[in-house]
Amino acid sequence: FYCRQAQFGGDGLDSGLNDGTGTGSVLVPRGTAFESDWNKRIDLGVTLTPAPETMPGVKFRVDVFNVFNWDSVLDRYEFGDYNFGGAHPDFGRATGYQSPRSVRLSAFLRFGGSN
Repeated sequence: FYCRQAQFGGDGLDSGLNDGTGTGSVLVPRGTAFESDWNKRIDLGVTLTPAPETMPGVKFRVDVFNVFNWDSVLDRYEFGDYNFGGAHPDFGRATGYQSPRSVRLSAFLRFGGSN
């Protein structure tokens, strides 16, 4: 990818004109400009069987995803230039985050047969 951002060797100019006063865009190998955070998560789940003798086949389940509610940046805007030239101001801006903590409640009911 080509990038006009000054921190990667480009001239950093907002102008797309190539008048010889700056370096313009320079080739930046993919993956060398910046890194996203690790996608770390811990999920927990519990299944409850309330009364197997009186209510056979009934179960409840609770799942908690991303228990510690980590909010890692997983995606960034990675285009350093505008199509018409010039440094893009949104370069490196976070565009995607890890899903927040969520809870799923489930109920199971089995009809007939044995458990």
